[in-house]
This record gives sequence, structure tokens and C-alpha cells, in this order.
Amino acid sequence: AELGSMEALTYLFLASNTFNRGPIPESFYQLTNLKELSLKETTRVGSIPTWISDLSDLILLDLGMNEFDGSIPASFDDLENLYFLLLNHNRLSGTVPNTLQRLPFLRVLLLDDNNLDGLGKGHFDFCENLPHLGKSGSILTADCGGSDPQLICSCCTECCGNGVLCNDGSDFLANQDFVWDRSYKRTRFEFDDN
Repeated sequence: AELGSMEALTYLFLASNTFNRGPIPESFYQLTNLKELSLKETTRVGSIPTWISDLSDLILLDLGMNEFDGSIPASFDDLENLYFLLLNHNRLSGTVPNTLQRLPFLRVLLLDDNNLDGLGKGHFDFCENLPHLGKSGSILTADCGGSDPQLICSCCTECCGNGVLCNDGSDFLANQDFVWDRSYKRTRFEFDDN
């Protein structure tokens, strides 16, 4: 059976698999009960499909380390349960949509190693209106460091830039381990290797 036909599926972790290069399978739009979707480093290309916003139960969306291009969908504000949004290490461009400010639970936003040129209409407004990001216990990374920062981010917890390794092997990563299958403590539940 195709994954898209498994409508009761709630957790889908396909990270670090070398599938045939291509977009996110269109059939995934049927997985409306998903709470966590990790397609990190799975050779996904193209634009991030707007139908992902219809997966309104998502708590975690990890699309990092792929080759997504285009902009971050403004419709992501429909993901009202989202805590973790990992879009780092792609080819995304444009301005980070102000609509991300409407995500009431968002605590982790990784945007580094993309071609993003700004945060919302005015970066100060963007940072001031975030319910949790930029505050204690949150993580926001972007390309706001180095000698030629792509954007200004007063609320980032780590500024990356100019091809410098960022949140992948640095001290930051040691303290913020996003390896989902090893004693990852989730906001609503926990599991470990035992």
C-alpha cells in the first residue's frame, strides 16, 4: 500500500534516507492525522507544497537538508499546533512570512543556510510579536551572522552566516540535539531506547 493511503498514521520519520530525487509525494496530503513529519535529508526538491498547511495536527515538521526552493508558504499559519519547524539547509528564498507569528506554540524555528532576505515586513515587528521564539527555552536560527548577513534578526538564538557550520556539530547542536530517535523528550510525550 502507498503511504498516502495510511490515513490513521500519526508519526512519519523518513529522515536520512536517499530516495529518488523529487518533490514530497502528493499522496501525503491524505495523512491528515500526522502529528510529526520528518523528511530531513531525503533528497526532496521543488517548492514546499501549500497543502502541508492542511496537516493541521502537526507538532513537528522537519524538511531540513533538502533542496526546497521558492518561498516559505504563508499558509503555514494554519499549523496552529506546530512546536518545531525545521527548514534549514535548503534553497528557500524571499522573506520569512509574518504569518509565522500566528503560531501560538512555535518554539523551534531553524531557517539557516537558505537564501532568505528578511523577516516579515520589518524585522523588529516580526521579533516583537512572536509568542515564544526569541524567549527563554526557544530556538531560532537564521543567516544573520558573518561579515555579510542575509538578514537582521534581533530574536535569533544563533546567527549563522557565510557558509560557516551552524547547528550541525557546533556546541549549539550538542545542547539542542534534534536526533528524534534517541531519548527525544517531546512536549507532550517521551520515549527512550529502553
